[in-house]
Amino acid sequence: MNVVVADFGALPDGRMAQAVTMSAGAVRATILTLGGILQSLQMPDRDGRCAEVTLGHDDIAGYLASRNYPGAIIGRTAGRIAGGRISVDGVDHQLSCNEGTNTLHGGAQGFDRALWRLVSANVEDGAAVLRLTHQSPAGDEGYPGALTVVATYRLDAAGLTLALAATSDAPTPVNLTWHPYWNLSGAGTPVGDHVLQLDAPAYYPSGAGQVTAGAAPVDGTVFDLRAPQRLGDILASTDPQAVAAGGIDHVFVRGNGAAAVLSDPASGRRLTVTSPAPALVVYTGVGLAGGPPGHGGQVIGRNSGIAFEPQALPDALPVLRPGARFDWQMTLGFDTD
Repeated sequence: MNVVVADFGALPDGRMAQAVTMSAGAVRATILTLGGILQSLQMPDRDGRCAEVTLGHDDIAGYLASRNYPGAIIGRTAGRIAGGRISVDGVDHQLSCNEGTNTLHGGAQGFDRALWRLVSANVEDGAAVLRLTHQSPAGDEGYPGALTVVATYRLDAAGLTLALAATSDAPTPVNLTWHPYWNLSGAGTPVGDHVLQLDAPAYYPSGAGQVTAGAAPVDGTVFDLRAPQRLGDILASTDPQAVAAGGIDHVFVRGNGAAAVLSDPASGRRLTVTSPAPALVVYTGVGLAGGPPGHGGQVIGRNSGIAFEPQALPDALPVLRPGARFDWQMTLGFDTD
């Protein structure tokens, strides 16, 4: 068990982003104070060979140039808000719009762009533990209320857990999530040969601009992933929803089991995602091409990774009120088969 803190790179205003590397057994994770980003996750295959399994960049310039949110904490609200308009207690608020007329993942300068403050980085009770915090002032990206968020990362033999807690001095919508992209092959090839299983009996078909249009059963659709399914079969599907999204870019309604189980038959690596959040957004990375190079100069192309984003249901956006606390958690379990 080990925790190491180092400088990662300077922002344009001169502030320094730090990298915190935590190790537990053969698994090693690096978190940045920029955006709370999971910059690197290395894990072994079935033969014990370690490789990078999350998409990311080797320097600060890569993250500043990317708009695909690799590894970042998303806030104040994950997902798309049509027109960037919200109403809280009868008062309308116009948010910053960063995807046409919509607000995506908190706006143009969301939590993924914030430099979080490092609170502590230690070994505690047999686990590597990192704590970061961020203060979002009232009016930030158009949201009401001043919001304080604490992020706690814990790496141990059971996996990597991120817990997010938030409080506000005024009513404000809060829907935080985490946005790592996964490619368990360790080779950067498209994820078509990965196998995915979701405990999700329903999903939200997308309408214009990928804005959700109400839940529907997965029965009889390509999005019925209650039994394991090869991702390449979904990417090649003629289902209108899959074609429009270039694969999967949808909200799934959670069941009672693990949120997602992703495996790579070639390497034997397996990722199990658990979270109490009622919804899970799955995104197969159709828009990843054309960005800055990834680890080791690797080209990040279409479908190079898949993201799992536990969050609130899109038609039940939570409003956090003074005196209450927003709590969110996601655990990543790593093993081989």
